[in-house]
Amino acid sequence: SVILTATGASGYNWYPQNIFGQSISVQDSGDYFAIGYNMFGCTDTSNYIHVYENPIASFFFTPSDPDIFWPTVDFINTSISGDHYSWTFGDSTSSNDINPQHTYSADGVFPIELIATTNNGCADTTFGEVIIRPTYTIYIPNAFSPNNDNKNESFQCQATNISDFTMNIYSRWGNHVTTLNSLAESWDGKENGKTVQEDTYIYVVTFTDVFHEQHELTGRVSVIK
Repeated sequence: SVILTATGASGYNWYPQNIFGQSISVQDSGDYFAIGYNMFGCTDTSNYIHVYENPIASFFFTPSDPDIFWPTVDFINTSISGDHYSWTFGDSTSSNDINPQHTYSADGVFPIELIATTNNGCADTTFGEVIIRPTYTIYIPNAFSPNNDNKNESFQCQATNISDFTMNIYSRWGNHVTTLNSLAESWDGKENGKTVQEDTYIYVVTFTDVFHEQHELTGRVSVIK
């Protein structure tokens, strides 16, 4: 809203609302004027005052729950009566597009600011935040060949953003073969110093993900010679 105030008279009548008072609060755009009068009945009319429409800044974005593997965010501008727009994305980048698309390079919480401005210089600002969630990956091969040809000689898990990793490997009869206690460790296909026979083995993996949730995975790996 805008406050319009008249001076120089004893009383005032504002139009087009036909409201008495020195000041009025204006919500709508349009032309306004006041007629001032004194105790002797003399009157004077003010100049017309044009009140411009104020924009209303608003937006939403999609996807609503982006993560570091899908960090591209589309911003949908739902502002009213804006002519120009200024965005900041919380990672030292900005845009003047109406509906920008932005790709984040890291996880975290990013404050968003949108300023909507009219051609007459009226502006409105709104805020929001984008949360780029971290996530984790884990890859476990299903075969390897420990035959001294320097190709695919060991069995090793690859993962990101996990902790407390343990892998236990068993024969098909349930006999424990070996334990890996970190992602840096691998199985060379040996049990008690001797290469195991060609067969399918069972692994049980436990780990904690980036959200502090615990997981257990069971699968098979083939030893091929």
